[in-house]
Amino acid sequence: MHFIESAGSFGSYLDVYRRIITVFGEEPHRNMAEHERTFKEILYHKAEQNIRLVFIVDELQEAPFQALKALRTISNIETPSTKLIQFVLLGSEEVFRKFDCIPAFRDRLVFPTFLSPFDFQDMKRMIRFRLNLAGCDELIFTESQLENVFLYSLGIPRHAVLICSNALRITLDRGQWEITDDVVQQAVELFEEGRLRSLWAEERKPKKRRGL
Repeated sequence: MHFIESAGSFGSYLDVYRRIITVFGEEPHRNMAEHERTFKEILYHKAEQNIRLVFIVDELQEAPFQALKALRTISNIETPSTKLIQFVLLGSEEVFRKFDCIPAFRDRLVFPTFLSPFDFQDMKRMIRFRLNLAGCDELIFTESQLENVFLYSLGIPRHAVLICSNALRITLDRGQWEITDDVVQQAVELFEEGRLRSLWAEERKPKKRRGL
C-alpha cells in the first residue's frame, strides 16, 4: 500500500503518472507514451509477484479535472482476472461538486462513503487530542467557548480546527495568555469571512460541464 500525501501535487494528467512512477523509484519520462509503457511494466511485474497495489490519495478536492481523468484511466488497467491497481481516495465535501461535473468518474467509485460530523463530545475530545499532540496538557477553551465553536463549525472537524487555530493566533497576536470569549467570537467571524470568500469564488467560476 502506498500513500500520496496530497492530490494537490497533481497538476495535470501527466503528473499523475509521474508521481506514481517515482513512488516505485523510477525516473519520470518526457512523454506520455514512455510513462504509460513504464507504468504498465511495473503493474504487470507486481501482478506476476502476486502483489496487489493500493494507493491512498489524500486531498482529492485539490486535484484538477485532468488528474481525475488520469486516475480513472489508470484504474481501468487490468488482466482478465483482476484489477492491477486500486485507489483509496480521500477528500473534503468540496470533492462532491467535482463529481457532479464528471459523472464518468463518479460512476467508477465502488464504495463511496463519508464521515458524519462530530457531536459535541467528539469535537471536544478531538480538540483535546490535538492540543495534547502540540504539548498542551490542558483544555484551554472553556465549555461555553467550545459550544460556540461547535455551533459555527456544525461539528465538521476541519472547520472546528480552523476556528480554534484562529483563536490561538489572535491570542498570540494580542500578547495574551488566556483565550477570552471575544477572541473566540473574532475567530468565528474570521472563519465565516473565509468561508464566504470561498463560496463567492466558487460562484464566479464558469458553469461549464466537464466530462471524462
